[in-house]
Amino acid sequence: MKNKLKKASQLRRLLLLSAQGLDTDAAMQVACIFEAWGAGRDYTGGEYFTYGENAVGDPQLYRVNEGMAHRSREEWIPGTDAAAALYTAIGLDTAGYPIWSAPTGAHDAYDLGDTVNHGGTLYVSEIDGNCTAPGEDSRFWRILTR
Repeated sequence: MKNKLKKASQLRRLLLLSAQGLDTDAAMQVACIFEAWGAGRDYTGGEYFTYGENAVGDPQLYRVNEGMAHRSREEWIPGTDAAAALYTAIGLDTAGYPIWSAPTGAHDAYDLGDTVNHGGTLYVSEIDGNCTAPGEDSRFWRILTR
């Protein structure tokens, strides 16, 4: 059993090392494999990690900004003003709205009231289980007017 656990641990490490080279679209598809952010850990520019959940309940993916290698501190929590120069939330626009990505099934479809950024325009889902792209059919998405 001990040998199997060691192999599984090494396989996970290999996956993590390989996944760090993914582009952001691919990294978002496998966000759950990245390690969670932690204080007192060394980070390098371009490294992915997760912290909290996004609007659809998946792990929120972040990337360490280039040139911002550092040892994390408790007060540099991802998504806060104190850490804005260190990390970029992947899949969110600059206002914090999720960038629309095509659902892969019912488990990650958009629900009634979900707001997304699609092509620079904010849309609100008009139905539960919404798998259509915003702008394709006005029955399923409406443009958010502020």
